[in-house]
Amino acid sequence: MSRRLRLSWLPIVALAAGCLYPKLNMGTSTDGPAADGGTQVAIDSDTEKGDGVLATDGTFASGGIVDDGGIDVAGGAGTGGMNVFGGTTSNGGAVSTGGISGSGGIVASGGVIPTGFGGGAAGYGGTRDASEVDRASTVDSASALDGAVAANSAGGNVAVVDGSAGGNGGAASVSTGGKAGSAGGTTSSAGGTTTATAGSTAAGGQGPVAPTGSMAVARSEHTATLLPSGKVVVIGGDVTATAELYDPAAGTFAFTGSMSIARELHTATLLQNGKVLVTGGWSGNGPVATAELYDPAAGTFTATGSMTSARSSHTATLLPSGSVLIAGGVYKTSALPTAQTTLASAEIYDPGAGTFTATGNMTSAREAHTATLLPNGAVLITGGAFMVHPDSGSLVEDVLMSAELYSLATGTFTATGRMSTSRMWHSARLLPGGKVLVAGGYTTSAEIYDPVAGTFALTGNMTVERQCYGITALSSGAVFIAGGYGPNALASAEIYDPVAKTFTATRSLTTARAWPTATLLPNGRVIVVGGFTGTSSLASAELY
Repeated sequence: MSRRLRLSWLPIVALAAGCLYPKLNMGTSTDGPAADGGTQVAIDSDTEKGDGVLATDGTFASGGIVDDGGIDVAGGAGTGGMNVFGGTTSNGGAVSTGGISGSGGIVASGGVIPTGFGGGAAGYGGTRDASEVDRASTVDSASALDGAVAANSAGGNVAVVDGSAGGNGGAASVSTGGKAGSAGGTTSSAGGTTTATAGSTAAGGQGPVAPTGSMAVARSEHTATLLPSGKVVVIGGDVTATAELYDPAAGTFAFTGSMSIARELHTATLLQNGKVLVTGGWSGNGPVATAELYDPAAGTFTATGSMTSARSSHTATLLPSGSVLIAGGVYKTSALPTAQTTLASAEIYDPGAGTFTATGNMTSAREAHTATLLPNGAVLITGGAFMVHPDSGSLVEDVLMSAELYSLATGTFTATGRMSTSRMWHSARLLPGGKVLVAGGYTTSAEIYDPVAGTFALTGNMTVERQCYGITALSSGAVFIAGGYGPNALASAEIYDPVAKTFTATRSLTTARAWPTATLLPNGRVIVVGGFTGTSSLASAELY
């Protein structure tokens, strides 16, 4: 987190550190005017002045962590645990979304659960017969139960466990849960024992969060992009040029090619050709205009055209045409570290030509905002902040509650409904049905944008105030949120249910982390990578 440390002595803290310092006055927002050509004039707002501790580096696309161009890809089935019934190997019993595995426990054929059991609800040390197994419809008390199955959660009814003395071929079916992870464990029918080394986590919040391999480099303010291969490329962060590939099958990270320059607060967007576009970010003394392409087949980065303006903390959104919309962010007005301002400008990247071209300006300059592609091809921009850090070192800021829509057909932005409150460092995710969840940003509140009506409506509140958190849409349509800051780095996690319109706490991360990434894997699990503890960046990762 080198930028935080480097600028911590300044009277104005960089916006990269905005979520790690005292929050702004975020009552009623007065949205500032957009400036042409990448500059912005100061605004005078009696209702939305900050307390001077705010910075100029904004968020990654769509909520500060990952962009909308390919991160949240719905996955297929995981490998599950392997159940061996009388010497015959079969595929783990039926396990659906969020099914629970323990973390190394053994369940004896008679139902005795030793103290090593990590599945949670069956407890430690005692015995459980059929009547004691949580939410079981039919269970033979002599059956060997998976250490994950006897958990009390939304992730698992035990439908049937058939047979005795270890099962003898009976398979456990866990409904309404999730896909078992690749390290889901091995069941021996004769011995009636289950070893669940990792397993997967319940969508309802009762499954474990399991560690996985660590990166070679500690990172925060990085990006994580799911590739067509199912691997995840983690790029930059903490002003490093390095990148690493996560292999879900092996549970390990390995270095891949490095970028031409170090970057943090950049964007990474999966293109339709399978390459990843990396744009802008903070490098050295300020934002940069350069961009490069990561080729997963070659494992290398190559330069592409530069943006029309240097920017960091901007958004990047893959459009149906295959082009990419770049919007807003932070721009430096001089060599002084405090001379930064927020951009209203936007541009389009053409992958065929490898060039960026200016498009219409947003109605308000923004950083720390979100950008979400709607089913109709428009892009919804929400919230964020407008900041001016003149050479004098003074600060003018305005946290925004406005929203706008970008039309590729006209190349213009137009205002849409306003949110109920101003937000920055929040996140937004597209829900089934085409509406958009907008949540957090120095508040527990959340709201739903209806693109047909062009309006926002409040939904259930988050369990805690958070910003700068990891977020991903699950294959079930629910939204997983983890970590963040508010007012310290958080380990807590929660699930938004779009049907019930509620947030529910789920198992916490093993490590508190602000600025992590959260990426849905093809096996249905979520990998949470890196982040900032409040004092240092993290190389560790964990699986939900």
